[in-house]
Amino acid sequence: MSQALTAITCIYCKQVGPPSREHILARSLSGSATAWIDCLACNQSRLSPLDQAVAERSLIALIRSALTPSSSFDVQVAGDHFLYDAERDLFAEVKVVNELRGVLYPQIHFKLATGAAIIVAESRDALSGLVGFLDKRVDAQDLETIHVKVGPSDRCTTTRLVLRRKGEGFLRVERAGDESRIWPMLYRAWPKLRSDILGDAIAVVAKIEQPSIEMNVSFRPDDTFRAVAKTAFNVLAADLGVELALRPEFDPIREYILGTDIRHADVTADDIAVDLRFVQQVPRGEAPLVPTDQHAVTITYQRPKLWAYVTLYGEHSFVVSLGTIDLPESVLVSREFS
Repeated sequence: MSQALTAITCIYCKQVGPPSREHILARSLSGSATAWIDCLACNQSRLSPLDQAVAERSLIALIRSALTPSSSFDVQVAGDHFLYDAERDLFAEVKVVNELRGVLYPQIHFKLATGAAIIVAESRDALSGLVGFLDKRVDAQDLETIHVKVGPSDRCTTTRLVLRRKGEGFLRVERAGDESRIWPMLYRAWPKLRSDILGDAIAVVAKIEQPSIEMNVSFRPDDTFRAVAKTAFNVLAADLGVELALRPEFDPIREYILGTDIRHADVTADDIAVDLRFVQQVPRGEAPLVPTDQHAVTITYQRPKLWAYVTLYGEHSFVVSLGTIDLPESVLVSREFS
């Protein structure tokens, strides 16, 4: 299908326009099957945060990381993760990737009381990106534009500058305003500090024995449930037809997936507010409707309700109420994703 010549009615916003290639199951969950069922704005702007939430900010993200071998494509669990080095009394910043491994970010720790600098990285080669990052910032005199993260205070035995990815870093401080002490010091000290790093005058902590990683992930259950509903609705449109998906009976779940109608019941301070009108999670330990150790979506019609059963990684199962609708015949669609 030629995107330049063909227009469709998007199953989400119901507007007519050029189609976008939608992954029926999120690509971040290894989904490869696609369908021309939505528009570019919905696919890339309104709905992509849902795929990111389920892949990086959910309990499913932990399973995804644990089951993805190190030889496969890189995956990462979102959030701030720390690895404590008791010998130097510092909390190193790590990313949690395939097989739930902790990988050290290149970082410089400052002990403000003594003026000491401690380098933490997987290797000296890994430091080259951090050195290049700081070279550009110091030359441009714009260290102050680096993102600052404050706290948690009990994880800030040092102030540290961390390179997250090429050209992107952050400074973590104990209290807001501490960065005003760091930037002038770093401008002054960088030429010598740079020389000491490149000249091996400062030791690199490349490994911390018996690491115990503290993971801090902000889960977003509403977004996770909306992502599950989106997967079920994608299968509905791809396997049962766009015309069916566009029927007004599905407008409530359409608005829920798009985030234009999210409703939370009154909850106590200890409860988590989640919109449970459309998606319910099956208790752990209960067998999924379709036995699988991978991903599966099954759609079934039990008059007058159309239901979907979604299983991810063979462990996390959900029941999705797609809508109340009058259909002339029974419906049963099942699709498994590797």
